[in-house]
Amino acid sequence: MMIQEFEALTGFYPTLEHYAAIEAVYSEFHGSKQEFCEAFKANKDGMAESIARKLNLSRLPAEQAIAEAEAKAAQEVSSLKSEMERLRAALEREEEWKPYEDKDNVSQADYAALAESIKTGAARYLTDDEALEYVSREFGFSVRRVEILHEVDVEEINRHNQIRRTGKVLDRRPIYGASDDAYVRFNVAGRMYEGWNGELQLFAG
Repeated sequence: MMIQEFEALTGFYPTLEHYAAIEAVYSEFHGSKQEFCEAFKANKDGMAESIARKLNLSRLPAEQAIAEAEAKAAQEVSSLKSEMERLRAALEREEEWKPYEDKDNVSQADYAALAESIKTGAARYLTDDEALEYVSREFGFSVRRVEILHEVDVEEINRHNQIRRTGKVLDRRPIYGASDDAYVRFNVAGRMYEGWNGELQLFAG
């Protein structure tokens, strides 16, 4: 019996694997195609259930093998990740990464000292509009071209003088105490600057 005949007579559409199990039972059935299909539809003597159960049992070894292979692969991936982490940590130690600040930029310590004066009322944080006005007045830039910045990236340097960003940032909000006691970090047309105590300097980064 062809699978198309079985489908037409039963209204059941098995997978090829399932039909192979059905056909094995049909080959031992004593009766016509129509009688077999009627018996299958009625699940006579548990025929359909028995076929399905045998099919499921036949799948168990393959499914178990797949599960074992997946578990082994997951274990190997975990082992590789652990080894990668070990090697990464070893490389970090070998490269001797240390905190880094470009000597041509305003140091975080100097900025923090200026920020301390806010507590005494000797200085205050500027709004972006106030910082734009300060930059325009002190350094002559058009406010339309200036972007005020509030942070600097934390960087590290290794024994090979390679520099990297750590993903952390430090506060560099604009501060004003007087024209010669102020800090503003900003960009103009893609170039980075710092205004520090009335002096303009490029920001290296």
